[in-house]
Amino acid sequence: MGAGRVANGLTYAVVPTIWRSGVEWVACYESAIEGDARTVLALLEGRGIPCRLEPMGSSMFPSMGFAVLVPADQLEAAQELLGSEAPEPTPTDTVEPEPVSPDPILATNEMRVMDLVRRALRIVAAHPTLLLTAVVGIVSNLALEAIDDPNAPVLDTVREHFGTLVLVLVLGTATQGLAVAFADGVLDGRPSWSEAVRRTIERLSRLLVSGIVVGTPSLIPVAFGSQPPAGRSPLSVFLVPALCVYAYVLFRLSLVPMALIVDRAGIPDAFRRSWEVMGRGWPQILGLIVLGLLVSTAFGFVLGMSFVIGPLVSAVTTVAWVLAYRMLTGRPTASSGTR
Repeated sequence: MGAGRVANGLTYAVVPTIWRSGVEWVACYESAIEGDARTVLALLEGRGIPCRLEPMGSSMFPSMGFAVLVPADQLEAAQELLGSEAPEPTPTDTVEPEPVSPDPILATNEMRVMDLVRRALRIVAAHPTLLLTAVVGIVSNLALEAIDDPNAPVLDTVREHFGTLVLVLVLGTATQGLAVAFADGVLDGRPSWSEAVRRTIERLSRLLVSGIVVGTPSLIPVAFGSQPPAGRSPLSVFLVPALCVYAYVLFRLSLVPMALIVDRAGIPDAFRRSWEVMGRGWPQILGLIVLGLLVSTAFGFVLGMSFVIGPLVSAVTTVAWVLAYRMLTGRPTASSGTR
């Protein structure tokens, strides 16, 4: 069990936990691999030592970890047992991460858009559960279509359906975070929806805040009732260049969710990283945006189901965006069957 260790006073501070029974539980073993922790759990139970398995917080490991807890009065006996009889994890219990090596294609900034899309499609084919994230997009499209009233003022629509709009925003943000986190785990050789959920929940508030900060300027037209200022007023002259500048800034900040999830960056650092990365990777990202719009529009027009095609295309392009971000930041990719 090279991935785990026996906890003692020299390796890490034992944190006691008081359960409802009043028993003081302390950690005697910790591991980043659940299978190792369960092997230790079975060993202790087989020797009659009460024990529990508990997920560890992110402060101890950068990824999900597990601790085996025993009553405080059994700690010494448990440590002696583990020190003298360290069990070997069985192949069925242990899921070792795949070896990480630089991808010869992703190691350069010369990967073409179609290369990104082809590899993203292979990843989705290997992990079709990624397409489930499109369900939220489809439901959101139907909800927005249901509340849309072309004859009603935009502000009235926002006030009347504010709760629905907030729910759509939160669900869409969380779904995007899940897709990014899972795709990032696949590229690290550790695909796990439970880990993707944990990472998304951990970063959800930052994703929402950054999305609101970036998207707030787009709400300015609502103040004018979605109608541009009439004539050649000073405001109308200012509005067109302002919209061009906003579109450029929005494009440069489009990788903020990737920085928040993949790099676990703070909001200011995520803005800075997105701006820098997009400065050298704009051809790939712009190509993905244009290709996604073309495919969504073409298939949506032919099949008459744009509200379905759009989210499905988005699920694939999200994986391609993660690939592009890792390529542009020089991150290694686990060798897997997704190449």
